[in-house]
Amino acid sequence: MRLLKIQLSGFKSFVDPTTILISGNLVGIIGPNGCGKSNVIDAVRWVMGESSARNLRGDNMIDVIFNGTDLRKPVGRASVELIFDNTEGRSPGVYSSFSEISVKRTLTRDGISEYQINNTRCRRRDITDMFRGTGLGHRSYSIIEQGMVSRIVEARPDDLRIFVEEAAGVSLYKDRRRETETRIRHTRENLSRLEDIRSELGDQIRRLQRQSQAARRYQRLKDEEKKVNSELLALRHRAQEALVNAQKKYTADAQAKHDTIISKQRIIESSLEEILSQQLSAQATVSQVQGKIYALGADIATIEQSIEHSRETQHQQLGELERLKESLSELLKQKEEDDNSLSQIENELAELIEIQGSRKKALIDAERQLMTKEVDLEAWQDEWEKFSSRASLPVQKKELERSKIEQLDSRDTSLQQRLARLDEEDETLLQEEESLDIDVVRAKIAEHDRVLTDNLNRLELEVGKIDSIRNKTGKIKSQLDNRRGLLHEINGRLASLVDMQTAAFDTDNETSQDWLHSRGLSKAPHLADEVEVESGWERAVDAVLSDRLAGLGVGQIDRVFSTDHGLPNMNLFLIEASNKGEKEVTDNMLLSHVHSLRYDLTPWLSGVYVVNTLEEALVSRQKLKQNECVVTRSGVVIGSNWVYAPNAPNLHGGILSRSEEINQLELKKGNYELEVNDLKEQLDIAEKEVSLLEITQGNVKRQIEETQDALLESRQLLATKQARASQIGRRSNQLRLESDELTRELSDIDRQLNDARRNLELAEDETGFLEKNRESLLKKRDDLTEELSNARETVHSRRDELHVGELDLQRLNVSLASVRSNIERLMVQSQRFDDRKKQLENALAGDEKPEIDLKQRLEELLAEKDMTETHFSKSRQNYSDIEDAIRLERTKLSECEQELVVVRESLDEQRLIEKEQSVRLESINDQIKTADMLLEEIIKDIPNEATEAKWVEKTESLASKIQQIGPVNLVAIEEFDEQSKRKEDLDQQHNDLLEALSTLEDVIKKIDRETRNTFKSTFNALNAGFTEFFPKLFGGGKAILELTDTDLLKAGVAVIAQPPGKRNSTIHLLSGGEKALTAVALLFALFRLNPAPFCILDEVDAPLDDSNVERYCDTLKTLASRTQLIVITHNKITMESADVLLGVTMGEPGASAIVSVNVDEAVSMAGI
Repeated sequence: MRLLKIQLSGFKSFVDPTTILISGNLVGIIGPNGCGKSNVIDAVRWVMGESSARNLRGDNMIDVIFNGTDLRKPVGRASVELIFDNTEGRSPGVYSSFSEISVKRTLTRDGISEYQINNTRCRRRDITDMFRGTGLGHRSYSIIEQGMVSRIVEARPDDLRIFVEEAAGVSLYKDRRRETETRIRHTRENLSRLEDIRSELGDQIRRLQRQSQAARRYQRLKDEEKKVNSELLALRHRAQEALVNAQKKYTADAQAKHDTIISKQRIIESSLEEILSQQLSAQATVSQVQGKIYALGADIATIEQSIEHSRETQHQQLGELERLKESLSELLKQKEEDDNSLSQIENELAELIEIQGSRKKALIDAERQLMTKEVDLEAWQDEWEKFSSRASLPVQKKELERSKIEQLDSRDTSLQQRLARLDEEDETLLQEEESLDIDVVRAKIAEHDRVLTDNLNRLELEVGKIDSIRNKTGKIKSQLDNRRGLLHEINGRLASLVDMQTAAFDTDNETSQDWLHSRGLSKAPHLADEVEVESGWERAVDAVLSDRLAGLGVGQIDRVFSTDHGLPNMNLFLIEASNKGEKEVTDNMLLSHVHSLRYDLTPWLSGVYVVNTLEEALVSRQKLKQNECVVTRSGVVIGSNWVYAPNAPNLHGGILSRSEEINQLELKKGNYELEVNDLKEQLDIAEKEVSLLEITQGNVKRQIEETQDALLESRQLLATKQARASQIGRRSNQLRLESDELTRELSDIDRQLNDARRNLELAEDETGFLEKNRESLLKKRDDLTEELSNARETVHSRRDELHVGELDLQRLNVSLASVRSNIERLMVQSQRFDDRKKQLENALAGDEKPEIDLKQRLEELLAEKDMTETHFSKSRQNYSDIEDAIRLERTKLSECEQELVVVRESLDEQRLIEKEQSVRLESINDQIKTADMLLEEIIKDIPNEATEAKWVEKTESLASKIQQIGPVNLVAIEEFDEQSKRKEDLDQQHNDLLEALSTLEDVIKKIDRETRNTFKSTFNALNAGFTEFFPKLFGGGKAILELTDTDLLKAGVAVIAQPPGKRNSTIHLLSGGEKALTAVALLFALFRLNPAPFCILDEVDAPLDDSNVERYCDTLKTLASRTQLIVITHNKITMESADVLLGVTMGEPGASAIVSVNVDEAVSMAGI
């Protein structure tokens, strides 16, 4: 890429749109101090993404926008654009296909900043990425501003390493490594969180497994309850449906009675409507006759009014005729007056036209005289300009010398003040240096170090105690969870055994309960409760007695029932209380292991023998007699020709075994509950100890933080004081140098002041002679000005008179037109009055005959009105008779409506009852539909003997069993399955994260390896270039770059330089010029190693003498063949070496402009 031009608008001092063409490889930018040269560097740095206002020599980023001057207003927007030639396609990334690339940045006073690449909006990062590795950037080595040269060689090794990394293109690797480290950190955090989740999930799955088992048992009971409830709803539906059908019959009877009364009402209403129609006809007749009477009365009144009006009209016409005669007389008089005015106005108009002609002639003469005076004044002006051109040179010289004297006086005063301030500052620095108590600060740092060490040891001790107690707490929690889990399992097993035991003794059947109650057996004891079995023989007794253990004990069986007609619909086993038989019991008999105080078991167990194992039982089988058997401990019963092995689960078997297991579980439950309470107490004590230790640990941490803050503050204070002491030393040396320089400058100013005063005296003598000629010319100008003023007043006076005459002429013309218009109007009005006079005279002659006709018509109308009034009386009597008939029919209708109200209320009541019954039936139907069952299927499965009361009791029994289960987490089943699946997914994610972590660590190693190799090769090449450029620029000597560490990833870069004939131990011992030249050698080595598309150097040659500047320029020419160089300079030698010079000027204060000169073309033209 090659920089073609820089376009600026509103950026700092470049207020107007300015284009800087970069047409050569070595371009020089020159201009006086303060003209805006360095603003070009600021513009380039800003457009490349600089975000620090301080680095742009401002306090705020808005400072880059032109802020206005005395002559210009501030602008609201700043923009800078760089345009590159990319015809060779060397631009990195997606922009390599563009032949021209533009990079632009704009900023408004609202703080809105916008970046663009090829007129497309982009991010700041896109611009930095585009220039990454090219050597370009807002803080790269390709842009060297004022003062940066010396800072390069004096920079810390870590800061100098950045330049080497930029040249090597390692910054891309560093970004990739930083991103990879971030990913590793996030991956490890995710892995840590995942392990915590997996641990918690394992505990949660174990709890959910126990809860899901209870939930499944709960669901089984709920399904059974749902079925019973649906059958109960079906029973209620059947009963409610019968009630609804009966109520419908009652409602139908009420509806029939209601319809009968409605029919009667409609007959009465029909009769009433017929009579009402007659009433309407009679009413229309009455209205018609009455209207005719009203019409006749109106006609009579009209005729009477017409007669009266005729008389009034005749009187009015006589009065109007008299008024017309008077008006005609007045019109004739007015016309005579207007004719006189017309003749007077015509005479005045003729006189005024003649006067206006003479006024126009006088105005023309005055204007000619004015032109003559103006020509005379222009001739004087030419003469004055010639004189001014002759007199301006000595005056300008005098003013220039006077201004120079004032400036030199001001400068002398300023320098004197500056010299006094320097002396005061030097004295202040000496006092400040004495006041720096560095030893006191060092003692304070040592004390803080000791306190910090003690607190860290104390913190480590507290952390150890907390970890120990937390480990103990973890063990207690683990034991507590284990005991709770066991307790939950025991409760579940105990509930299951109790249900099975209850089911074994189940006599909940209503018929069976009634039968037992009627015989006084509802409270009879079960045989299993009255039998004691030796430990280990429970299963043997269960196998032999089986369901007989659920039998009931009675006093006498004969009293319970005597015939089989009274047997219940159930399995029934009764045992009669009696003393033991006298049969001898041996140890090999089952009777020796079973004891009962109230019941004799000999009839069942006398022929039952016991053995320990099945093999012994099989051997004993050969010795058994008829009705004898042998039973093992495990419950296998063997007869002479049969075997009974009850191993399958049976609700009616194992009663004794279950009873024994229930007792043992109750005992374990009590022990576990005691252990759980004890563990809870231990856990509470441990958590309280941890809380107390954490509070102590927090206090120690706060003390450590406070000590660290104090230590950091003391160290910063020490560094500040040491730095200040160093600054004071450097500043004192600088002040002495400045004082010497000021003294020399004051001597020079005194010499210049003497020269300027002599030149001023000569200029004042020369201007004395010219002053006399000036006075003569000024007097002539005053005379000409006065004559010109008089001529202009005369012209204005003539113009005013002419204008007044024109106004009078317009006024007379208007008056003339007005009088003529009045005369015409009077003539028209006079003619109209004559016509009206004739009309009135004719009307008065013919008004007597119409009055006679009107009187005759009035008599006819009065007779017709009498006849019409007689007909109206008859029509009124007929209408009254019809109204009496209507009242009678309405009375009948009212009685019928009252009866209908009573019947309708009864009907509504029956309908309401029917609606209530139907709503109840619909509610039952809705409940059945909600249960998602069909009524027909439910009714089909209901037993014939089912009743609503029995099914309510059955529902209550199931609800009681469900309640015994206790709180149930129904979601536990799904949660258990979901969490198990989640556990599998988390295990897979855990493995994936471990694999990703390993991959990222390998990527870090690869990046480090590539970074070391690239950095090493670049450093070696840069070192070689530096050792080559240094002696060229110094004319000898040697210099090298050294790494401060063996680790290439962390090592800084140090500069070792020895100019010819010197052996400096450190770079800081070099002079300012030597430091600058060393930095230039390093920069040139960087340019040659990784040439950026362009480089900008701002007054780098300022500290160099002429011989070093020449070597500097020779090197610039060499580098210009590989990259574009833009050099800002005040040195003439550097200017001579440039291909193109760009001058920055300020045509007006605060506004910069560009002037371009091609040096080669200029030299060629000068040679011609």
